[in-house]
Amino acid sequence: MKRLFPVIMMCLVLFPSASGALAQGDSPAFDKDAFLASAAIKRTLKIGMADCVTMALKNNSEIEIKRMSPLIEDANIRIERARFEPDLTFDFTMEDNTELTGNTLIGRSTSKTKTNTFDFGYDQTLVTGTKIEADFYNARTRSNSALQSQNPQFDSLAEV
Repeated sequence: MKRLFPVIMMCLVLFPSASGALAQGDSPAFDKDAFLASAAIKRTLKIGMADCVTMALKNNSEIEIKRMSPLIEDANIRIERARFEPDLTFDFTMEDNTELTGNTLIGRSTSKTKTNTFDFGYDQTLVTGTKIEADFYNARTRSNSALQSQNPQFDSLAEV
């Protein structure tokens, strides 16, 4: 509302005849030629000291920069704090593989293998600079191959 009031007042000062016509309920007709001709007329806009100061403060880029500076610094602080937040990673894959076998020892014409992997990890950098990492790798392989002694076969690995 505070911003709207100076705009209304400026319109009333610049266009006093239009404000009277609007108050009477008449809708003013727009005359393009008269509008373009009015651009050539030099007018002096008389404003008060308060309006002058307000316009100067509103259009001053240095004041705008000073106003935005705390917001930028808050964003920079959040970015720096994010460096110390933990990272969790998860990876899950399923692989289904069917191959024609050329070996008669297997006893089948096709070899089917299904492999599921599930890996997850935790990484974090502490405020002191220490980096903590823990990763766990898991795989389950199932096959119809006669050469695979354990079916399904499980493999797991932990790294710290």
